[in-house]
Amino acid sequence: MTGKTLSPRDIIWDLREVVLAEGPEIRRTHADPSKSELIKPVIGSAIAEEDLWSCTTCMACVEQCPVMIDHLDKIVNMRRSLVLNEGKAPKETIE
Repeated sequence: MTGKTLSPRDIIWDLREVVLAEGPEIRRTHADPSKSELIKPVIGSAIAEEDLWSCTTCMACVEQCPVMIDHLDKIVNMRRSLVLNEGKAPKETIE
């Protein structure tokens, strides 16, 4: 609809893949996820920053999702992490 690269479904699937790949090792070693070197950054590798900033927060994905997944909370939380933890934001929001 907006002509942007965002696919909420793909974001959820990518998050799922990261959890399935890294979750067992974190549980096995009881590593603190915030300090673990086992965890690869999700944003920038599995999920593109551009995709997160493409979201218009219109909630169409939430309304249309047949399994009632709240994509918006996950997207907004990842954007919040980029801004607060890494100081990253798109040029449009800084100007």
